[in-house]
Amino acid sequence: MTSPQQLINLKATVKGVSGSKVIKVQKGGKTSNLTKSSATLVDPTGSTTAVFWEEWADCVQQDKTYIFTNLRVKRDNYSGEIYVNTAKEGFKIEETDNFAEDLAEIEPTITDMTTKETTISIIGVKNIHRIMPVVPVVETLSRVENCLNAIPATSDKE
Repeated sequence: MTSPQQLINLKATVKGVSGSKVIKVQKGGKTSNLTKSSATLVDPTGSTTAVFWEEWADCVQQDKTYIFTNLRVKRDNYSGEIYVNTAKEGFKIEETDNFAEDLAEIEPTITDMTTKETTISIIGVKNIHRIMPVVPVVETLSRVENCLNAIPATSDKE
């Protein structure tokens, strides 16, 4: 059994990757922008949500299997659900072979079960504003390149 704040190692296949986004975080009167993404990690025994911060935000790809070293176990303050998160120090990721066994079914989260879908009709538009991207494309491409350079190359074995 794991508990919040524990560091764990995990082999899992990535499913349901979100795009990265920049969020504002205030700590000690200081505001900073942090890049964040999330994904569902699945192995033969179950699934969990993973949150990837900063340089790790764009480092995983859908349907690839990785060994994650030093993921931090966290508990969501609102829902009480357990998830994992990149540790500030010592986190590593390495692509590996897929599981030989079938993967478990993805378990819905409380948020998934309580989110409602609705259809609306727009009856008018008062103003339209052009919105500039939050993160410049060059910065995003640089982060992706750094991630790819951090993942060891794999050789084809026959």
